[in-house]
Amino acid sequence: MGTSFRRMTRHTTIITAAILLTAGAGIATSKTPIAAETRRSILAHSPDSTLATLVAATSTQLPGKQVWAHMVPHGLADYHEKPGKTDYGSTYPLDLIPGGPSSPPRPTSGLPRAQAAGLTGMQILTFEGINRGSDFTKEWMKQADPTWNDSHPDNDFSIAPCFMASSSDGLIRMIREYLEIAKEHASAAKIGDKFVIYIYGPRNMPPQQWEKVRDTIDQQQLPVYLIGDLQTDSSQTGHTLDASRIDTYAHAFDAAWNFEDSSQYIWNDILRYTISRSLPYAGGIMPGYNRETPGGGIVDAQGTTMMRNQWEAALTSGAPWQNIITWNDLVEHTDIKPSSDWNITRSDINAFYAAKLRGLPPTHTPRRALHHHPQPHPSRPNSARRSAHPQRRKNRRHRQCATP
Repeated sequence: MGTSFRRMTRHTTIITAAILLTAGAGIATSKTPIAAETRRSILAHSPDSTLATLVAATSTQLPGKQVWAHMVPHGLADYHEKPGKTDYGSTYPLDLIPGGPSSPPRPTSGLPRAQAAGLTGMQILTFEGINRGSDFTKEWMKQADPTWNDSHPDNDFSIAPCFMASSSDGLIRMIREYLEIAKEHASAAKIGDKFVIYIYGPRNMPPQQWEKVRDTIDQQQLPVYLIGDLQTDSSQTGHTLDASRIDTYAHAFDAAWNFEDSSQYIWNDILRYTISRSLPYAGGIMPGYNRETPGGGIVDAQGTTMMRNQWEAALTSGAPWQNIITWNDLVEHTDIKPSSDWNITRSDINAFYAAKLRGLPPTHTPRRALHHHPQPHPSRPNSARRSAHPQRRKNRRHRQCATP
């Protein structure tokens, strides 16, 4: 693996070039705006099937079909240093899941809840200068280790750290700290004989520092497999993929995932990029993004529409792994208030699609979905009284869905 994995053979290069030309696709190296018609097309259609075939071929080093989530753990300091800040994740505790007549009981926290949401792995964010490389992962691995000792291989749950670093020395230190504990745990994610480590926010480190990281890993034969964030940030570049920015660090990675709030606009560009750089692609699915803080951003979850659309595209992308961004956004909000899908939460949706990706039977029976729920018109007070009878609305406006 390692360096040899990043080098393409002449045969692979010829095949890659031929398929890319057949797909009529190049990699954007400048911030060329996408036309409105193209944007609508990207939103309306799945990733190109020709590209998906090559993504699958490029990603054979990623074993099996896996669904991960990127977690910002409770107690992790807000590195933005805002006045009056709160620790990220503490606003909506992840174990707050009230039950009720119309809400089935759910696991309350930790590994059981992650598995109920269809996940097979958790990558846990920590920061250079704040955390040790072993922080938070130890507790999760203690929960996950028993899943590797039972007789159900579909039950195996993996743990990996996700490091954000600003210096090569700091990142290597965290890697070494993690390796010290990882070798003691069956649930520490591995590809071959190398431990999986995710990277978040690679632009926090200068390009020459990434060169040093890669050289150190190779020269000292550190047993790590880096899955790096592409950090396409397309919403900041007119919904385009600027390959020239990504190339400054992507060469240091063994595989790629993507923390992106607008991937629906650049699905095929992401696939073309990973193919052309011979990077296995571990996906990136946005369920919605709502920090509800003074400096936070919002990506409208549209109930569960955003997640459904992203999953549908992901299933046809050819990527054998998917990463949900983030676990916090997957479980917050819709578990503690009704969604537009009538008690189907984003966690339920994720479990359904994760089973499809992995070729397993659905984990739950889809409930009825609320397709149309108009607000009372201010000039028609009687409509407000009618809206107080949910059973009547349900009889008139609900129909059984084939999928969640």
